[in-house]
Amino acid sequence: MDRPAGITDNRYRYDAFSDGKRLPCRGKSRLPVMGWNSWNAYGSGNTEALTKAMAEKLVELGLDQLGYRYVVLDDGCYKPERVDGKLVSEEVKFPSGFRHMSDFIHAKGLLFGMYNDIGSKLCSGASVGTHGYEKEDAALYKEWDIDFIKVDNCYYMWDNATFSDPENAKYVFAPNIRSAVIRGDALKEDITVSSDEGELTGTRASRKDGYITYLGSYDGTSPERTPIGLQSSEWVICVDVPSDGNYRIAVLYASGKEEGVGQWLQIRSEEDTTGVLTYDDFLPETSTPTDFVWSKDIPIRLHAGKNTIRLMNHRRQENTLTSYATILEALREVMPEKDIVFSICEWGKTMPSDWGYKVGDSWRILNDITFDVGSAEGDPGTGKWEDPYTNSITSQYNKCVIMDEFSGLDKGWNDPDMM
Repeated sequence: MDRPAGITDNRYRYDAFSDGKRLPCRGKSRLPVMGWNSWNAYGSGNTEALTKAMAEKLVELGLDQLGYRYVVLDDGCYKPERVDGKLVSEEVKFPSGFRHMSDFIHAKGLLFGMYNDIGSKLCSGASVGTHGYEKEDAALYKEWDIDFIKVDNCYYMWDNATFSDPENAKYVFAPNIRSAVIRGDALKEDITVSSDEGELTGTRASRKDGYITYLGSYDGTSPERTPIGLQSSEWVICVDVPSDGNYRIAVLYASGKEEGVGQWLQIRSEEDTTGVLTYDDFLPETSTPTDFVWSKDIPIRLHAGKNTIRLMNHRRQENTLTSYATILEALREVMPEKDIVFSICEWGKTMPSDWGYKVGDSWRILNDITFDVGSAEGDPGTGKWEDPYTNSITSQYNKCVIMDEFSGLDKGWNDPDMM
């Protein structure tokens, strides 16, 4: 599999991010959920016995009466490989299995949560990511009677995100572009648009040495990175043609597999209204990111007069939304009566403040809080209150304040790493 699936539904497109409409699989509005997650306490070392002790302590201290009702198993609970294509509990850590764990937690009047990843592996490296197994995993989550699921995005195939192949930048950015040309039988001569013409939207792309680079979106995980303003970029050009009809567009481009320059290009004209873009695919690889060649002619429909054409790559966000939606849709299919809390954990990399509300109850806004993992011997683990270089409690809080406008009961919630 060398490419993400095609997107034919406008609801998953970048242009729909601002329409305020949730996807049909999205659950009801709710306040932020509260409870206990195993990761910051025990990392991958959590066990059945420790989880039971934490559940009992929530009730003993009366925290459940204050709303702390969710008990969530994080990474490290599964065997590192699937068995006959299925997720299986790690038999040493969870010898009684997940249904037993679920029943124990529910008997306490609490709610049971689990974990997975949209990539091929979990963040721990276990080869049990849910990609390609969404329906099979949903059936198991029904069997285990979950109420909550946290979904990471380590080892994601279509992004150069955490633990993913850096060369996946080929999916994340458009190629460098020096110019574009419009051809057609109705034209007396070709229309050429150079890179210094047209408009560069957003703050990501720039003009450099006679070409446009960094057509894509920001990695939003930096503590100081704000989602305010247009973070993704497009090259928007305007061409004037004499009549309605079929024309052709080609670009002078150079591709790469590194931050800022990729191979995936999207082209959209005003005539594209069905969700199927004029172009949404790779361009052939060039020898270097500065070795410019002409693309093939790409058919494009234009109308008489001035036409706006957008050249871009929003696939980083569109692919991530689609992958998360695929999991939730599978859960809804097997458990239509159950409103599962869906927690998106992609650390703010693809600006989930733009699209998270469409599918998730909450979305992480930064990487993990820097912390020291606890132990089974009684160390509860500690997070750093303040740190100038890594994600501390204060940096999470500060970014939540900045991003307040993107959250709310009618949207969903910024997640400052399980606080």
